[in-house]
Amino acid sequence: TNLIDGAGFSKSINDSGTNTEYTDKTKMTLEEKQIDNIVGSAYTLDATTFPRTYVSLNPSGLINNLSIIDGKTAGDLLIIENISTYKITITQNPRVNLGALTRDLNQYGVLELIWNGTAWLELKYVNN
Repeated sequence: TNLIDGAGFSKSINDSGTNTEYTDKTKMTLEEKQIDNIVGSAYTLDATTFPRTYVSLNPSGLINNLSIIDGKTAGDLLIIENISTYKITITQNPRVNLGALTRDLNQYGVLELIWNGTAWLELKYVNN
């Protein structure tokens, strides 16, 4: 819960392996968050709760409807990776603008998004 702030602060942070997370009150941090044992055919991803830019999902079954909570600040990035053998499907909606109506993430599939202030926009999609 430490906040380093102030004009003229120019030193880099070295956490010496203490797993310090770097973020500020408006941005999401770059560290990975793995979410295990997701159950049910629908799941809502709220990456801002932890707040994470890189989320590895490990569901224990098929996810037919992955919905995504709004970002915090325009420019937030969100990388979603499916690390399970179960397919995850994301459907385009007013808050998620994809390059297709749906995106399926098979094992190790990745979807990269950016928050523009009103919607997540697809930047990159790779499905293995």
